[in-house]
Amino acid sequence: DGAGIQEIDTRSRQARARHTAEFEGRTRQVQRGFQKVQGRFTQIAAFEQPDDYLPQFFDQRGQL
Repeated sequence: DGAGIQEIDTRSRQARARHTAEFEGRTRQVQRGFQKVQGRFTQIAAFEQPDDYLPQFFDQRGQL
């Protein structure tokens, strides 16, 4: 009947919205993790080879 189909459609839409929200949440977590790691690598590289790394780093940021 029409009501049953509409109910199934609503449920599938709700499930899809829930899955999308969960996926986007995980994606944001992963992106934050990569940003932290990238910042840490920048610190390590600048510490290990300051003369080689820092001028190029500041050039990219337009600060030197």
